[in-house]
Formats: sequence, C-alpha cells, structure tokens
Amino acid sequence: MLPKQMTVGELKARFSDVLKEIEAGQTIEVVYGRSKKPVALLTPPPKPPRKWRTAGALAHHGPVIFAPDFKMSAEELIGLD
Repeated sequence: MLPKQMTVGELKARFSDVLKEIEAGQTIEVVYGRSKKPVALLTPPPKPPRKWRTAGALAHHGPVIFAPDFKMSAEELIGLD
C-alpha cells in the first residue's frame, strides 16, 4: 500500500485524526514546502513478538501449538460434554 501524503500544515491541523489513521495501519508521508519534499514517514509501531504459553504439566516437554483451523470448544477439550 502506498503511503498517504500530507503537508506539514495539514498534519498540524489534523494531528489527532492522523494518529488514529496510523493506529489503524496507515502510513503517512509528510511533505514540506512548494516542492513537497518528503521529510518524514509516520508508520505504526511493529507488532510485538508472539509469546508462547506453557501448558501446565507439559511446560518442560516442548510447546503445544494448535492449528489455525482447530475447532473445539473449551468444554469439549476438557471433557465436560
């Protein structure tokens, strides 16, 4: 996705709205002067690395990973059904 261009004056006038756009994933290129020279690139922060959870008694026996298409309720998993 190409970054959205915005002048310094527009950035100052709409700062709160621009922060919301950046938070939503938009990248903003700030340009300055008549020549619209790029002076800054505002991007959302990188996503934090995924934390792995330990599985109680199995904590020291390796990770437990569920496939993205795993479809089982917590009650079925525990055996409450």
